[in-house]
Formats: sequence, C-alpha cells, structure tokens
Amino acid sequence: MKQLLSFLIPILLLAASCVTLAQQSATSNDDSANIRYISDDLFTYMRAGPSPEFRLLGSVSAGTEVRLLQVDRDAKYVEIIDDRQRTGWVEMKFVSRNPSIRLTLKEKERELADLQIRIDELTAEISAINGNLALSKEQKVDLNRQITAHLEEINDLNIRLSEKDKTDKMEWFTRGTILALISANVGFIMGLFGRKRRAKERLM
Repeated sequence: MKQLLSFLIPILLLAASCVTLAQQSATSNDDSANIRYISDDLFTYMRAGPSPEFRLLGSVSAGTEVRLLQVDRDAKYVEIIDDRQRTGWVEMKFVSRNPSIRLTLKEKERELADLQIRIDELTAEISAINGNLALSKEQKVDLNRQITAHLEEINDLNIRLSEKDKTDKMEWFTRGTILALISANVGFIMGLFGRKRRAKERLM
C-alpha cells in the first residue's frame, strides 16, 4: 500500500503542476481575439461549471471586460476570467464581442465633452476675430474720413492757389500798365520841356 501511495503521489503532483502550467499558459497566450464583454443586464451569475446546477461563484457586472477561455455550445455556456481574475462559467447570451452599450455611451459622452470644449474654443476664437474685424472696420471708416478731409483740404488749397495765381497775374498786368502809362507821361513831359527849350533858344 505504501509503495502504491509513493508511486501515485508524484504522479498526482505532476498532473496538478501540468494543469496549473496549462492554465497559466492559456492565460498568458490569450490575445485580443479572446476579449469579450458582459452584456447590459445589471449583472450575470458566474458558476463553477456550464450549467445552472453548478455551484454559484458570484456575479459579474454589466460591461465588465472578460477573457474567453472556452465555449460549451451544447450547454450554451462560456468559461471566462473576469476583471478580478476569477475563473468561471456564464451563459453565452450574456457575453458579447462588442463593448457594453454603457461603456460605449460613456466613451461617446467623453468624446462629446471634448468636442464641446473644442467648439467653445472655436467660438471664442471666432468672437475674437469678429471683434478685431469690427475694430478694423471702425479704423477703416476713420481712415476714410481722414483721407476725405485731406482730399478736401488739398482741393481747397488748389483752388486758393489758382485764385492767387490769377490775382498775381492781374497784379502784374496792372503794374505793367501803370508803368507804361507813367513812362508815356514822362516821355510826353520830357518832350514838352524839350520843345520849350528849343523855342526859347530860337527867340534868343
């Protein structure tokens, strides 16, 4: 009997070690293809085997990411490892390849919040641009007023310059006429004096 036990104990230990190594190997070799999600019921029960008759191990919350180990299609149960590293069986209908709608909704809400922040930033930028544009329009109107005022001033100066030029020409013409008349009168007077002198010289 002792010989039999001494023979069986190493075999049992070896078998247990192989099972442990197999589980560890299965866990370490799982990839994203084995990722599943608990559907949107409040929770689902995890059992020790693929049937309601097996011992209840606990529950898994909706939306929990789990790792698929194997599928029993006849019993419609799947073996999983949950987020707390518990291994058990749950009904196949409660496991999905797609993330929970609740998780997806939360992700969309986060994306929506990010988009709203971006919209607020763009709205603020547009408001600032519109403010600068309004200021630029006011500055443009003010510059146009200044330009109009300068053009009117230049036109007024040109008119005054033209009138001054006419006045100067008239003044020069008047002065020339006066000088000509004076010269003619002086010449006439000089001629009279000359004739009188010659008449006196003849009388003498």
